[in-house]
This record gives sequence, C-alpha cells and structure tokens, in this order.
Amino acid sequence: MRFFLFQLGIWITLLLLATTAPATATASPTSAPYGVAGCGLGSMIFGNQSGVVQIFAATSNTISGAQTFGISSGTSNCAENVGAATSSPIKRATTFIEANKAFLASDIAKGAGETIDSLLQIYGITNTSGIGDNLKKNYKTIFSSEVASEINAQIVNIIYQ
Repeated sequence: MRFFLFQLGIWITLLLLATTAPATATASPTSAPYGVAGCGLGSMIFGNQSGVVQIFAATSNTISGAQTFGISSGTSNCAENVGAATSSPIKRATTFIEANKAFLASDIAKGAGETIDSLLQIYGITNTSGIGDNLKKNYKTIFSSEVASEINAQIVNIIYQ
C-alpha cells in the first residue's frame, strides 16, 4: 500500500508539472533560485533549469521531505526574499524563534542552551558572556506574548539595553 501511495504521488507530481510548466515557462529564470518544482532539495540540486529536469527536482523535494522543512525553517531556497542570506537578521531570528519557540523557552529558563547560541549567531553576536543569565532574569518579559516577532523584539531589547 505504501509503495502504491508513493507511486501515486509521483504520478500526480508529473501530471501537475506537465500542466503547469507551460504557464510558468515565461517566468524569468533569475526571478527565483528554483524552477516550477519549487524550493527544497531538488532546487538545490537542479536549480531553476527548465524542462523535464523539474520532474526530478519535484521528486527529490517529495522523497526527502526537504521542501516542507525548508518552507518551515527558511532553508533549502525556501526563505523569504530569495534566500535566508539576503533577509535581515531580525527576520531570520523571528523565523527561527517561531520554529523553535518551545526549545528557546526551555533554554532561556535555564539561562543557557543550543537555541540561545544559535539565536545569538543569527544576530551576529560573538561576545555572549552574561547574555544567557540576562535572558533568564527576563523570562516573563520575553514570553509575555506568543507572537514570535514580539518575543524577538523583547530579546533584542534585553540584549542591547
């Protein structure tokens, strides 16, 4: 049954690509780092090449699950503004906080952890001494909202006060 569903998924992908390729063929090849198959592992392997190669890109995206992860995390050519490297640290931090909110809350409650370290790297902060403890002291202020952008703003205010 699993194999049948897998095959069905491939055939549906092929059908969708066959019917949408003519409509998207006029798009500029430089407008995005991916073709009609969308972002994900396939876009990183095949880029925005046109034609049948997009079938392989779509299959790679589907099999690996990288497209879903990429859309959620802003990686695999799925970031807003055509890539995470071109978006601001604040936008990347907000995306990171949204995807890792529970882990970040746990680490801030402890005053140390991997998600704090990762977030500080996104901000470009190299001197991290005392930041974890300062975030821990301000836990209630930071998480007074569930909205990632507001959590991000609180963290930035605390770090740079």
